[in-house]
Amino acid sequence: MTIDEKVRQCTSDIRRLKATVSDVRLLLSWGLNGCRHVDIYVALENE
Repeated sequence: MTIDEKVRQCTSDIRRLKATVSDVRLLLSWGLNGCRHVDIYVALENE
């Protein structure tokens, strides 16, 4: 595996991890305060 491939792999792993964390936080937020979930989602997207 070349350095480029390793970097690309690492980047996609990080992106996947961030997406998972965002989903979990979104679900928690939605469960706690359903009517504000859109605001929270937008805030997470802009992080």
